[in-house]
Amino acid sequence: MSTFLSPESLDILVSDPKWQNGHIEYKICIRKVTDTDGFISATYRRFSEIYLVFKRLLQLDPDAHLPNLPQKKMIGATDPVFVERRRRELETFFKAVCKNKLLVGDIALLSLVGFSDAKAALAQRSEKETVVTSDSVGCILTWILGDLPTLDTENSILATRQFLRSTKYTLSCILPPLSFGPPRRFYALVKDGKDPYLLSVIPLHPERGLHLNNNKLAARLCGFLLRPLLPSVFTPVEAHADGIRAYLIRKVVKGGSIRDRAYNADWSTESGQKFRGKGKAFSVGYIARVVEAALLMVKAFHSSQMSCPFLSLGKCFDDSNQILFSGVEDIFLGITRYPAVLPPTEHTHVDVLLVGALALEMALGSPLAKQKELGLITAYNDPTEALETDRKSRLKLVNELLETLPSSVPQELVSFLKATFDPTCRVETDVLLQHPFITQRRARTLWMRLGKTKGTPSSVQLKRKEVDMFCEVAGKWHNAVKMASIRFSYEKQSRFLLREIRRKKSNGYHSSASGSYASDDNTPRRTVTSEEVAVEKGEAMEARKTALQPPPGIPAPSAGVTRPSEGPQRSALRAHLPPLPPPPVPLPPPPPPKRVDFVS
Repeated sequence: MSTFLSPESLDILVSDPKWQNGHIEYKICIRKVTDTDGFISATYRRFSEIYLVFKRLLQLDPDAHLPNLPQKKMIGATDPVFVERRRRELETFFKAVCKNKLLVGDIALLSLVGFSDAKAALAQRSEKETVVTSDSVGCILTWILGDLPTLDTENSILATRQFLRSTKYTLSCILPPLSFGPPRRFYALVKDGKDPYLLSVIPLHPERGLHLNNNKLAARLCGFLLRPLLPSVFTPVEAHADGIRAYLIRKVVKGGSIRDRAYNADWSTESGQKFRGKGKAFSVGYIARVVEAALLMVKAFHSSQMSCPFLSLGKCFDDSNQILFSGVEDIFLGITRYPAVLPPTEHTHVDVLLVGALALEMALGSPLAKQKELGLITAYNDPTEALETDRKSRLKLVNELLETLPSSVPQELVSFLKATFDPTCRVETDVLLQHPFITQRRARTLWMRLGKTKGTPSSVQLKRKEVDMFCEVAGKWHNAVKMASIRFSYEKQSRFLLREIRRKKSNGYHSSASGSYASDDNTPRRTVTSEEVAVEKGEAMEARKTALQPPPGIPAPSAGVTRPSEGPQRSALRAHLPPLPPPPVPLPPPPPPKRVDFVS
């Protein structure tokens, strides 16, 4: 979960009116527009407090289209019907303010809804999740997920206009970000006469993508994308590349992706506006149908030594009752969310796990949280299998994630998810296609009703050079995961050393301990044992006793009078010593030298 909370990302709900201190207070809940796990914070406010902020906002922006708030009611203010109507009107007011980019950042509004408390609660929750998932969830992949190129909108607009000059299409309008999460591509609506098309401008990853500066390689990639690989692959109408970007033109699907349909939003609506709150869950039969189409596509790609790490509900479309998946180009451009690796792996492949995440999202009706999705997809911590993991801890984590599912998820789907995310064995697509969730539900009835056949698609017919392109990308992903693991282990060791230094400082530890020699990096440190310390102490005591004894021939002093500052041994020695000689008489100074005059 991101710790960044901006006023533009707020989603405010009003609920639970209650009678307190002689008036009614309304509960104002805050959450992020993309967060469906619950509310971050909540605070209770009176209607009079909200009304003062309402008048302030009207003064700041008189042209703002804000819904009017109900006037105060002296009689019947506690009527349940009136209170519920006022609650709905207050929630509509806050929704309208959140869409106004000028008013949503007002300090009075943020103070009213408890924005500072929400930021503190979000940071605390994120810190707890980081502690839990730092050792169990794939921390290596967190480096990769945040290593995507930043989308430069201005440069993308200039590149789009320059590209359209050499085509038959004309620019209709620039579209906002359509995908859930950070944008990876730039969208524009173009037209060829009267028919609209969707243009995707995708930047190339400089390290994990193919080198499209090679004209032959770029032409080979565009030819591969334009081929009708499978009936379930959303093939573009045109594909071009200029060395640093790829330009793909697809026809517009009415209603947008299946994720857009969950929110009943238009495909051209900005992601920050349409992914607010929780969407509508799909039926079990429709989920089974989409999952079956995804598994058949994954099986066909695996038979041709390719994988599908681009699977996502935001790239899944229902075009005239035909399930289509887009995003094959993301593999070769190096911008997939998860590593693109070869199918013959020791454990369950990453794209099979993505099918399970797709089914879970359709059952919930909203996108999965980042950490939860990361925990399910990285069931073995590293899809590239470059690192060793603890299978027991992974099994415990996956079971905990599946046991905390909401009760709205059907039990048939829960059984399918447990079979998909089982970390104790390798799960194949054929096994999941024979699962009761696919075979015994209404998926077969829907296919028969729509006049479709469930025949298994043939494998993707690839050329040798096309397979080499995927192998090149897979090798780059493997190196990226290794480098990320080295960086992660280095930072983990650095954090451990810092904790040790702080712990030793708090315990009063000093590097110059007693009984040891100070040393630098080139001087060996000498360690003194307890036996050596005892021997040195004994020798020192014996030497002190010998020094205090009188010399031979001198009797020991009797118990006489001694000087206050002298011990008995010293006074006896002073009495028998000979007297000191008198001090020498100083000689007179020598006479001055005689003056000698030289006569020429």
